[in-house]
Amino acid sequence: MAFVGAADPLRFDLSTGSVTGAAGQLIGNLIAALPGPIAINTTLGGRLWPKLADNPPSRTTHPNTVAGTRPNTAASADAPRPEVLDAALILLADHGLAVSTIAARVAASARANLYAVISAGLGALDGQYHGAAPTLAYEFLKRARQDPLKALSDQLRSGEPIPGFGHKIYQQRDPRAEVLLGMLGDHPIMETVTAIADRTTSFPNSDLAIAAITHAYNFRPDAGEALFALARMIGWTAHALEEYAAPALRFRALGVYTGPTSPQA
Repeated sequence: MAFVGAADPLRFDLSTGSVTGAAGQLIGNLIAALPGPIAINTTLGGRLWPKLADNPPSRTTHPNTVAGTRPNTAASADAPRPEVLDAALILLADHGLAVSTIAARVAASARANLYAVISAGLGALDGQYHGAAPTLAYEFLKRARQDPLKALSDQLRSGEPIPGFGHKIYQQRDPRAEVLLGMLGDHPIMETVTAIADRTTSFPNSDLAIAAITHAYNFRPDAGEALFALARMIGWTAHALEEYAAPALRFRALGVYTGPTSPQA
């Protein structure tokens, strides 16, 4: 992020066209910089797919696949489905004033350039209660695939929340998770998801959905965090454009001193 930003001499041009153009190039460069084969598919999800794959099969020239993955046939349960990643990128791009989005908007209110705005968002995203959530859900689902009841029992015994279930905003359901899990259809990973959900009073959230996708298509264990971050960068760009059009430094709050006072004479 720092390197690409420093290499852009026009990064301080905050006009809409310049910012959106920089965002497109930035996301493309970040995907290209990830380890993994180069994709043939030109959609964002298609380019991202082989980068997230863990030990992908041998390279193929099938016209409907991305490089380094199996042909997209009904006979292959984990055949590349870039449309799943495209849907995830759309659904995760924005979610109101999440902590990372607030951090990005604060930076934009000071008229920081787009690269600095996204860096501010990434700083907040790195927290265990935010961007790390998909990986925690991945690890929980990994244990649950072996024994759903034991994994759930161990988690409840720890006193910690069940990763990938419930949400601070949603009370009954997470519509993002419903869409993404629905796209998995009858994939075997859904048996594990259902086995857990049937034994809890909570509901799967988007973190669990991303974890299920990661397991279903043999992505890297940390793929969920990369997917979440790349998606949210698109949302942060939109928030930055809004903030650039608003009064500058409008997040500057006044602090009230509550410390000790000087002793009276």
